[in-house]
Amino acid sequence: MLPSFRLSLVLGIVAAQLANGFQCPDEPLVSCSEDLRHEEELSSCCANHPAGLFSYTQTWDSEEGKWLAGHLRLLNCDGSEFRCEVDPARQYDANTVSTWLGHAGDHTDDGQHRVALAGKTDIGRYVAQQWSGSGACISTLSPTCTTSDSQFGIRLFYRALDTLSSELDTSRFLATKRIYPSGDGVYDRKRLLDALFDGAEGKHPYIECEGESLKHVEYRFVARGPFQDLRFEPPQHVSWSTRDSHTTCPLKGIKYLPKSSPRQTNQFNDSSSSKIKQLSDKRTPNLKSLKFFKHRHGQRMPEEDVWRAKAEAADAGNVSRSHDEL
Repeated sequence: MLPSFRLSLVLGIVAAQLANGFQCPDEPLVSCSEDLRHEEELSSCCANHPAGLFSYTQTWDSEEGKWLAGHLRLLNCDGSEFRCEVDPARQYDANTVSTWLGHAGDHTDDGQHRVALAGKTDIGRYVAQQWSGSGACISTLSPTCTTSDSQFGIRLFYRALDTLSSELDTSRFLATKRIYPSGDGVYDRKRLLDALFDGAEGKHPYIECEGESLKHVEYRFVARGPFQDLRFEPPQHVSWSTRDSHTTCPLKGIKYLPKSSPRQTNQFNDSSSSKIKQLSDKRTPNLKSLKFFKHRHGQRMPEEDVWRAKAEAADAGNVSRSHDEL
């Protein structure tokens, strides 16, 4: 089935060009580039505009020990969110998308499916969400640029998501620089960013943390020619110096947590239960304790809802607390 999809890709785009009367230049232009700004007559089928900056995120799941596919967002060239109203006729539910995709690997270059999802997350649901959030707004994926066949646009979009998951291999980028998940090791922000920047070949990475733990990586890039051509490049118009203004991670001491084992999880829960008992025995319930627990242990306190209810009740009763009760 793989050769037939490649053939349909070429024939579909040629048919759209003939039917809608647009002709793209021999040398594809890059989205958000100066050259594109001067080509006012260029069809939006030939390059992604007016919005042409893309953001792709991945999330570290320490329970599964892998980076999971996140959101693909379409941004204005200045980095602000691009907003568009999606035609309701081009919004599809998960079951419809799953049916259209069939065997998802049939629509990739090598027949392999590489979009990493959590647990049993349905690929159709994921693609449908990303399509409604950004795919349907990409100018080069509009029906006038491909074909009027809705399935064809979804397949092109899925193929791009799969390519991004393959090319932006965060685990490999970090491991190449000897950065591995560790229970006791810590890393500097600059070292992490440099490793990701080199691995992604200049596609701008940004990192986000939960507390002191690395949690999300975002890559920003532009596209040469139509998005579906899969020619993703670094955004030359964006200053890389802005990377430190888009992070919640500290400069030093960032943790890259390893995959947690069931035994570790049970030990943590036992320890947490003990800490909760100590809190309830020795301290007046208060909301600051919740924040301190999450900051120190990297996750919510077990039975947090019960503790929160007690804390709110205490606040309502104007219960006084000393500073050592934090």
